Amino acid sequence: MAQNQIQLQKGLSLQQFLADYGTEEQCEQALERWRWPHWFICPHCGHQHEPVRLRTRALLQ
Repeated sequence: MAQNQIQLQKGLSLQQFLADYGTEEQCEQALERWRWPHWFICPHCGHQHEPVRLRTRALLQ
């Protein structure tokens, strides 16, 4: 029987994953760090500021 290589790769344990990304807020913060490592810079005016959170549609813009 073939082994699932995805399951056998080294990485986070379930406990560590839940500690790092267990809440929606933790996930949003991680996504922001990955998407904008040097903070958000407006593509139109070049102003550097915090991204606007659209809670009605659960989008980050």
